[in-house]
Amino acid sequence: MALNSDFYSINDFNLTLLEYSSIDKFIRVINSNYERIKPFLINRYQHQAYFLTPLWVDKIFKKHKCYYFHSKKNPNDAIGAVTLKKIVDFAYIEYFFIDASCLHRGYGKIMLDLMEKIIRDLKLNKIRLLVHKDAVWAQHAYQKYGFHLLLTDKHQIMEFENGRIAPYFLVNHLLYEKILLN
Repeated sequence: MALNSDFYSINDFNLTLLEYSSIDKFIRVINSNYERIKPFLINRYQHQAYFLTPLWVDKIFKKHKCYYFHSKKNPNDAIGAVTLKKIVDFAYIEYFFIDASCLHRGYGKIMLDLMEKIIRDLKLNKIRLLVHKDAVWAQHAYQKYGFHLLLTDKHQIMEFENGRIAPYFLVNHLLYEKILLN
């Protein structure tokens, strides 16, 4: 996945490609949201996916480009974390989190706008992601940002487009999609 830059910028914010030596930033952002999602998780695998350890992040780094979102003034303080994987003709986002202490300040929209710049640079126009069915706040946010619910049935998601999403599927998740306009 060749990108034009290791960081993308809008106004006072950057989305920076994460170096492995800085995985603590990524872990901190994701784990700050654990208590909010924890009641909906049904098995050990899901808990590991939402409360990250360095070993789990090793797996993520092997499959995805990982970015952290920060202000230009404080590049060491991650506000958000996101992963991106190009899968044939669409971009798949497995993790998209704003630090729990920074929610409801518009950062999610800015981070998504930066992700869209990256995805356009990859010559793609579709973004797909999975959202837990009980994470209603996340579903509302994605819908507000232009995503639509694509599939709800586990078997349909697993078989969709020859199983391209199947390796990332977690039980009780819904598939959302956004089509990027030029």
